[in-house]
Amino acid sequence: MDVTTWIRRNPKKSLVISLALFFIGLDFTLEKIYFPVDLNTRSARIHHVFYHHGLKENCHSEGWWGHVYYIIETNSLGFKDRRVRDVPLRTAGRRIVFMGDSFTEGLGIPEDKTFVGLVEDLFGGRGYDILNAGVVSSSPIVYYNKTKYYVEKKGLQINDLFVFLDISDVHDEYIYQEKEHFVSREEEGLSERVIDAVDQFLVDNSLLSPSRFIPGPIWWIGGTRNPSR
Repeated sequence: MDVTTWIRRNPKKSLVISLALFFIGLDFTLEKIYFPVDLNTRSARIHHVFYHHGLKENCHSEGWWGHVYYIIETNSLGFKDRRVRDVPLRTAGRRIVFMGDSFTEGLGIPEDKTFVGLVEDLFGGRGYDILNAGVVSSSPIVYYNKTKYYVEKKGLQINDLFVFLDISDVHDEYIYQEKEHFVSREEEGLSERVIDAVDQFLVDNSLLSPSRFIPGPIWWIGGTRNPSR
């Protein structure tokens, strides 16, 4: 049976398929018009099996927060930074790490405009090493596992750790523990790697991808893993 015959015999199915292809094509086309970002530098956000989610290491990323276009630079630890750079695990000075959610990360603004960046401007040249480990939608389970990962697994020197709690942490903590039943693990499973790849494809090509507007993999909260803060 050729295509023409099948279409004549299945007009409703043909209409549904045609409309679906039309809207998918429209979605992908509008994405290229409204979000003309280099596909090689788009997403800095990753799912992490040990501490839930974070940022890619040594990444230059371009993204959007609402209608705000901004650039994220990360260092070798996967922390937001002023530029892509290697950060030694040990330092001769005193290392201060700031941890928190989107307010600490400085969502939508460069690192030098965040409050962590301003602290670095004041104390960075006085023997202090200031690091910004803040990431959107963090919560106590993320703070604990992330600290444990970098101190115990990576061997990162931390002399002082400041954790900035937020009222939205209560909501995020409930989602991660009660809805997702998140458990820290050593390795990522095959299904998670596949879902990560699908999510990245949607971020790169779909205007309606939830991950475009709410950073992070799409399966995070409420049916999506994309926290709103």
